[in-house]
Formats: sequence, structure tokens, C-alpha cells
Amino acid sequence: MGAVFDSVHDITYHGSFSSAGIEHFHNIFYALEPSGSRRFAPPVPVEHVAGTVIDATTPGAWCPQGLGDILPFASRVTNISENCLSLRTTRSRGVKSGDKIPVVVYLHGGGHALGSGEEILYKSDGFVGQAMRDDQPVIFVAIKYRLGLVPC
Repeated sequence: MGAVFDSVHDITYHGSFSSAGIEHFHNIFYALEPSGSRRFAPPVPVEHVAGTVIDATTPGAWCPQGLGDILPFASRVTNISENCLSLRTTRSRGVKSGDKIPVVVYLHGGGHALGSGEEILYKSDGFVGQAMRDDQPVIFVAIKYRLGLVPC
């Protein structure tokens, strides 16, 4: 299990390693669930209590969209929730606090109607793995964001 400690906010994130030694941190919320009075409002940042430990080992829900096989080559959508405003972060193993390495931010496509930062078409292992082999470590961040109006 990989771990990252945010000393500024006193938060620990527990992630996982792939077979290639790449660290994965899923479902890191950047905003509160956009439901109820927050549904059509700007996102409200998440504020964790000091000392919080976050299990970031498993992917979270996709933002609301159609279920099933949307496209023949894409992920099968089975888990949607309005509580989806989160990040998927992948990094080269061995990155230490204070390392100055590039961060690649990925915004998925989908015509503002479908898609997710967890889409299988855009797994970051190949990209981050190649960066490791080239001795050029990188951090990859994929963002899950609200889509257009879709039936839930």
C-alpha cells in the first residue's frame, strides 16, 4: 500500500501499487456532493478534519450519465452518483516530498454527456510507466466533473 501525508492539512492518503510499482490514489474528493441546494451551484471545497486518513485504494462513482455500454470501446458504466467530484492520481513510485516533477492534468472528453476520469481508455499506467523508465517521474491527475443535464 502506498501512502502520502499532507503535512499542511494533517491528512494521510492510502493508495495502492500496480504490478509495475506505480502508485494509484482514487476517489480523492475536491468538492462536496453537488446535490440538494448545491446541485446547480458552484462546487464547495471539501475540508477534512486534521488527522483524517483517507482510503484512496478503490475507484469511486462516475458522475451521472447513461448506464451500460455507452460506446463499444469504452468502459461499461455501472456506478454513478452525484457524489463524484473527485480526482484519480497516479505517480511514479519513489516520489518524495519536495521533489519538483511535472503534473499532467487530464480532463476527459465525452461531449459533456458521458465519461469519467476513471475511463479504461485513459489508464495512466503506460504514460507514468514510460516516464519512470525514462527517469523522468511524473504525477498524473484525472478529474471527475459534473456533466450536462442527464436523467438519473
